[in-house]
Amino acid sequence: MVLHSGPPGCAAISDLGAMLLRQAQDSGAVRTDVAFGDLVYVITAISLAIEQEGASKARTGHLVGIFFDGLNNPPGGPGSRAAPT
Repeated sequence: MVLHSGPPGCAAISDLGAMLLRQAQDSGAVRTDVAFGDLVYVITAISLAIEQEGASKARTGHLVGIFFDGLNNPPGGPGSRAAPT
């Protein structure tokens, strides 16, 4: 597990996070091939990028949105293009 050491609170957070992830996967809201450690790695990467870049709130929101939405581009989304005619 990613958070394998540290104070007892780390283990409790890891256990709770894994439980919430399983519930989201069971409900179909989250892909089943995602592990809790995957989430920790991606969140850490975003956090480091924001910290090093000194990102604005808008940039931070954009990066977090990519994390939650993936690279999907629903019709009418911010990166949508007009359908070819």
